[in-house]
Amino acid sequence: MAIWSTEVDGLESLIKACAKLPEEALKDIEDAAITANSRILDEARANVPVSQYGKSYYGKTSGKDNWNHPRGFLKKNIKLKKPSRRRKNKYVISTTVGFGKGAMYGVPLELGHDLVLFGRRTGKHIEGKPFLRKAADDNKGYVTTTMMQGMNKALEKFSNL
Repeated sequence: MAIWSTEVDGLESLIKACAKLPEEALKDIEDAAITANSRILDEARANVPVSQYGKSYYGKTSGKDNWNHPRGFLKKNIKLKKPSRRRKNKYVISTTVGFGKGAMYGVPLELGHDLVLFGRRTGKHIEGKPFLRKAADDNKGYVTTTMMQGMNKALEKFSNL
C-alpha cells in the first residue's frame, strides 16, 4: 500500500508557532481539517464500487438476519469523524474518513482479500478496488494547502497576543 508524503518549506516553524496559540485559535485549524477531509469524503463516495445486481458489493454481512445491504449502503455509510477535544494532547487535531456502523465490509473491498467458501480458503485472492486511498492520494496537495491556510488564519488572528 502506498503511503504519501508532502514536503513543505517552513512547515516546522509554522507548527511550532501554532503550538503557542491559545485554545480558541484551534477552531480555525479544525475548520480547515473538516474542509480538507470533506473533499476526500465526497470523492470517496463518488468512487465507491456498486454492484450491478442491485445489492451490496459483498453478499452476506454480520447481523442476525444476514441479508444483503441495499444498493448504495456503503456510499451512504462512509463518514467523516470530526475532531474532538477529549484527548490528552489538546493540540492534536484529527479528522478521519472511514466506514460507519455496519459498513466494515468496505475494508476488504478497499484492500482486497482471500476468497473463502464455506469456511475454507480457496487459494484465490480478490484484488481490492481502492476508493478511499485513491481519494486521499488525489487530494493530498489540497489537504496540505487547506491545512496551511487554516494555520496561517489562526496565526494572523492571534499574532498580537
